[in-house]
Amino acid sequence: MISTGKLKYFVVGFIVFFAFGGITEPFAAGHEPQNIAILQDWQGDYPVSEIHRLPVGMQSWRIGYINHATDLTAVWQVFKPGDKPPEIDFKHHLVLFARNVVFFNRIGIAAVLLKDGDAQVLVRETMSALPIEDRVAMALAVIPAAGVRNLLMGNEKIPIIEPGVDLSADPLNATYIIEGRKVSLHNGYSESSVVPGSAVKMVTRIFNPPVKGDLDGDGDEDAGLILVHNPGGSGTFYYVTAAINTGGQYRSTNTVLLGDRIFPNDLTIVHGVIVAGYKDRGVNEPMTTIPSVEKKVCLPYENERLQPIISLETDE
Repeated sequence: MISTGKLKYFVVGFIVFFAFGGITEPFAAGHEPQNIAILQDWQGDYPVSEIHRLPVGMQSWRIGYINHATDLTAVWQVFKPGDKPPEIDFKHHLVLFARNVVFFNRIGIAAVLLKDGDAQVLVRETMSALPIEDRVAMALAVIPAAGVRNLLMGNEKIPIIEPGVDLSADPLNATYIIEGRKVSLHNGYSESSVVPGSAVKMVTRIFNPPVKGDLDGDGDEDAGLILVHNPGGSGTFYYVTAAINTGGQYRSTNTVLLGDRIFPNDLTIVHGVIVAGYKDRGVNEPMTTIPSVEKKVCLPYENERLQPIISLETDE
């Protein structure tokens, strides 16, 4: 058994071995990748209960990126409690993160390689068999954003969403982010090919008309809505999101997953909180079972994000 403390290097999706002076090549054959400068970096423990603070769509990822000050502040408050968040110029820089997902191992970002706009993260990590309980180890690193278009996770390319959110005069024609990807609605509907030229379509639509209410406390009416997202497979995923009224223009928030092939019942805004009611399956019931378990989730709008802090089941 390899003892705790012996370092290994890995690229997400690939293992990188430092041996005999060589490194296995994580990219396809061609010109050499560029080594991107790491301008600042930090390591520490991160509470499992606060994983939801990571950027929307990235909560389950081993690596990811932060390109908005609000997201960085939310993460930093529990990553380095009591310390002031670093001031990052997100017009020119990205913050990458890497964290444990299987075992509790000390972790750090060793290098970032760039080739044809694709960034590959090399991580050093101690090896142990300690289970993840209430905390994981996490590392952050600041890199220049110039030329970085995608983050590689195995064979998948994750596009870097540009900072800032599009504004729209109507929630039905706004742009929302689902699992890290922009989806632009037109009259409450979006359809696109899963990959260019493919006959398989990714479809997103509004479930029932949006509900109105003040979410940010400025006296204007904001909108809460449910998006039905079919990414081209067997799943049909339901998300709660909001569009915040900013001087008559709407700015979309993050999206919060309710579930796959559930039955939404109602959506309301009560005292500045979105309340979504729906039917889901029991814990051990298969997907073929008709949803019958009544649930509710309460989502206040805080720190420019919907926060799913309360989940209620029948009679709660």
